[in-house]
Amino acid sequence: RLYKIESKAIAGLAESLTNDGNTYLAQLLLLEVLPHNISNPNRPYVPDAELAFRNAINKDISVLCEETSQIKATYSQDGKSIIAGNYDGGIDIWDSQTGMRIHSFPGESVYSAMFSPNQKELLVTKGNGGSSDPMFHPKEYHDITIINAANGTVVKTLKGHELEVYKAAYSKDGSTIVSTSWDGTIRTWDANTGKCTHIIRGKESGNDFYRYEFSSIVQLSPDKKKLLSNFGSKEMQIWDVNTETCINTLKGYRSWLSSACFSNNGKQIASAGADSIIMIWDAEKGVCKDTLIGHKETVFSISFSNDDRFLVSTSNDSTVRIWDVERKKCIRTLKRDFVATDASFSPDGKTVLLSSVRDRKVRIWNIQQTPTIKIANDKEGFNHIAFTLNGDYIALADYNGIHLLKMNEMKGYTINYQGANCINFSGDGSLFTTMRSYFDNRSNIQLYDTKTGTHPADDIQYRTHHVH
Repeated sequence: RLYKIESKAIAGLAESLTNDGNTYLAQLLLLEVLPHNISNPNRPYVPDAELAFRNAINKDISVLCEETSQIKATYSQDGKSIIAGNYDGGIDIWDSQTGMRIHSFPGESVYSAMFSPNQKELLVTKGNGGSSDPMFHPKEYHDITIINAANGTVVKTLKGHELEVYKAAYSKDGSTIVSTSWDGTIRTWDANTGKCTHIIRGKESGNDFYRYEFSSIVQLSPDKKKLLSNFGSKEMQIWDVNTETCINTLKGYRSWLSSACFSNNGKQIASAGADSIIMIWDAEKGVCKDTLIGHKETVFSISFSNDDRFLVSTSNDSTVRIWDVERKKCIRTLKRDFVATDASFSPDGKTVLLSSVRDRKVRIWNIQQTPTIKIANDKEGFNHIAFTLNGDYIALADYNGIHLLKMNEMKGYTINYQGANCINFSGDGSLFTTMRSYFDNRSNIQLYDTKTGTHPADDIQYRTHHVH
């Protein structure tokens, strides 16, 4: 009896943790109270515990860390580990499957941290996000540190920037490091020797402290021959790394740019900013190919999936969106009560890692978890289910009506057409027909517009047919 009381209490606690996004901790607690566990094989079965465990597993959002100092998190190359800089001190590394912290290295004011591609080293920068006051740019903020991922010891320090380093990253093969600083320069470094190999500088700004224009964006193309920047904020530059010259300027934004990246095959560039529009560019020609419209406010970050089929974006409108790049469509939208400021796909594309500088939490979005929606009075089951060929819509018929759902939003409408036992979409999915059969061998067929759920014509003969 005491075991049952304890199990119910833990099930209640686990439900609260799951609702708050702490699914890893909820699962660990519940594993201890489910029957046939190793530590207590005789524990009795309690339905509440099993239900809580299923809810924790099926939760689409997990909070990995709630500490108030996490700024940005990234996956390791194999997706098994997650690393984040801890501004209050040090670097934290978690197991991405269990959510358990596996390493914690001491440090101060860590602004960013990432794994090297071979996962043997960590690239670390320190800072406070930039300030016009020189006292907030101490010399240790000017350096980039490479540390051993196993024991946290310093391997080498990259020196050369004259003000705080804003961002640093490895090239795809790990041989080169690229960095941008508030001193108005972008530098490339030999990752093996730690020597600076190229310097690209913005235009003079006229500011006494920041002498040159600052670029918040920096990324190398996969072949390391080109580099992206946004000196001047409202436009993007493509540089030839070897000659240190600008070979193209991409314009089209009305306000400042916040994020840009090369696709993994190097053929496309995605960019986004304060005007809420995501633009897809031909990397070779420097022309805009497509625009992705859906966000309502500033887009903070964008990132391609490993196969370049999808793009994930975060915005100040409290949504995270996943886009099908080829179809130019948003296929999933996550809307919660937090604002994610950075997002990236896991290497296998099954999850998205979310970071927020607002609430300083790290979250994992399980994008393979299918959203669910309650459809009124579906206890008797559905008579028929149909999809459009492109998968955008699903139609479900039961004795209460026809339910149309838009798959990427899981929102839709219900048509008061009782007893339908057949639904068919047109080839392009814009129309669908319903059929209801009667006991005297008569059938009633009606035609509807998929988007609106209304008949496409006023003529009753066009929209309704009786078949004997």
